[in-house]
Amino acid sequence: MEKNKGSNGKIAKYAIDLSTFGTEHAGGKDEVAFSLIRGLCENGHAGDIICLCRSELNPTIRSIYADIDIINTDDTLFYIRNIKNIVRENNIKVILFTNKSTPWVRLPVPSAVIPHDIEPFLSGIVKGVHYRFFGIRSKVKILLDFCFRDRVVAISDYDLETMRGILPCFKEKYIRIYDPVRFVEINKDVGSYITALNIQWRHKNVETLIEAYARIYKEVPYNLLLIGKKPDNYNYLIRIIEESGIKDRVTFTGFVSDEDLKGLVSKTAIYVNPSRFEGFGMTAVEMMGSCIPAIISDTTAGPEVTMGLCRYYGPPDDPDELAKQILEEYRRPLSEERLESIANEVKERYSYIKISRLYWDLLESMAVERG
Repeated sequence: MEKNKGSNGKIAKYAIDLSTFGTEHAGGKDEVAFSLIRGLCENGHAGDIICLCRSELNPTIRSIYADIDIINTDDTLFYIRNIKNIVRENNIKVILFTNKSTPWVRLPVPSAVIPHDIEPFLSGIVKGVHYRFFGIRSKVKILLDFCFRDRVVAISDYDLETMRGILPCFKEKYIRIYDPVRFVEINKDVGSYITALNIQWRHKNVETLIEAYARIYKEVPYNLLLIGKKPDNYNYLIRIIEESGIKDRVTFTGFVSDEDLKGLVSKTAIYVNPSRFEGFGMTAVEMMGSCIPAIISDTTAGPEVTMGLCRYYGPPDDPDELAKQILEEYRRPLSEERLESIANEVKERYSYIKISRLYWDLLESMAVERG
């Protein structure tokens, strides 16, 4: 394991663990970690933190702050076995794990985890023997994370109440902090697409969006753009598209770079998130922050996080209701003034600068708790 130090040579006080992430996009969880680090640095705490991450992430972390301290964790087994020594040798006072699957050991310093959501505990989210197996395994991982960490960060009030209801034995550990969002300015172009992002997981419910679009495609001038890694049920989705006669109107992009994504988003007329479950739902917030009208399912954390400021439909699996809302937005769109007002509200609430201060307060308070 190689240790990389910033040019100032200063030992960090607080560790931000990103060891579960690589260069492949993790559906927004990694963006939360990057935005948090950026916010901490821009708030003047770059010399007080150290990042624990794989070496492939070094360029990304260095692009946030060139002299930030880094400990590489490429040898995962070594990292887990020696994490206590790493803590002591680097004078780490608190560790924040930015994803599930934390080391299942009690550390000599306080630690917190952002599990992001606990959907494996909710019935109906995953189906089939294969998914039930992985659901059980995920439950065990989450239980161990909650057991060994001192604080558990819920990313919405919905997430917080779900944790309290399903795992009340850890309720004293819970704290709610919304996800930090780094809003990227885009130059809006003429809207050409109805767009969905991060489609790769089953609970993202892309089939309902396709079925809804098939009902109304002759009534709207927009094509359907599905951005992100192709989901496991891609062949099934293609069959729906072909049987509906909309093959020439639907595009799967696969994974796209951040720069290409900005170009695609700039041409989005309506954003849709038909997800069956969201612990937060960052993509809708990002679209709203870019003055793009959003339609989302009225379930789980969606309405709370979007503050009632976009269009909703339900239940999530009802293509007729979704089609109705898409037509409503097309025929009676929100004004540019209203979209700008909405953008300002979400930017104020989820500013990564603002939310990183809440995380800093959490880390400092935890440092005091165990002396």
